[in-house]
Amino acid sequence: MIRTNVVPRPSPKAPPAWLLASGRLVVGPVSTDQLLRGLAHEKIPAGTYVAQPGWRDWRPIEQLRETAALRETSRPSLEAIDDASDFGEACLFALDLAARWTHADAAVLYRDREPYVGFMASATRGLPAEATLGLCLSRRDPSLVYAHRGRTLIGAPGASVAHRVVAARVGGGSARGVLMAPVRWDGRLIATVELGRNDREFRVSDVGVVTDVCAALVARVERAFRRA
Repeated sequence: MIRTNVVPRPSPKAPPAWLLASGRLVVGPVSTDQLLRGLAHEKIPAGTYVAQPGWRDWRPIEQLRETAALRETSRPSLEAIDDASDFGEACLFALDLAARWTHADAAVLYRDREPYVGFMASATRGLPAEATLGLCLSRRDPSLVYAHRGRTLIGAPGASVAHRVVAARVGGGSARGVLMAPVRWDGRLIATVELGRNDREFRVSDVGVVTDVCAALVARVERAFRRA
């Protein structure tokens, strides 16, 4: 999406401002502070293009220096995972971080309890603990097929059977967006993280945050294995 010669030049005394284009809708001008507040509060949709008066072309909002700095400060601190007393506590911290920083309404982490049990719900957020903890996934669960292949699920509940089963677990009929990320170590699946949102679908940037959290869990396992 490149627009050319569509941005009017500002008057000499005009302050720096931004125009925002999402689809055919153009909004603005807005100040840099308003732009960053809109991103921080998720008022600006993914895929938005921006320009300053006088620019020849529009740019994806993700490419701006100002928004890159905001994304860096918005990443969660992963120190709690590293400082956890054991892997179970690390899983609790990891799920809490993933849910908070993606604004998920509900979240579940399933841990591998093979050879007898399978993947069991070991941590939850936003769901009744007594009804969720201890539940086991079927070995033929569609989401596990993705997870064993190292693939992440993201999208609306109707995108596939796997999306639907995750949505049923994290939101019932309320979830409008689901995200499932695998936690893999030493070539095998050791956990999955499932998230649900009731207001909208997750963004691609949310996958990056959850991937970082999962990587921190793997690093925690590796350190414990080396010490053993």
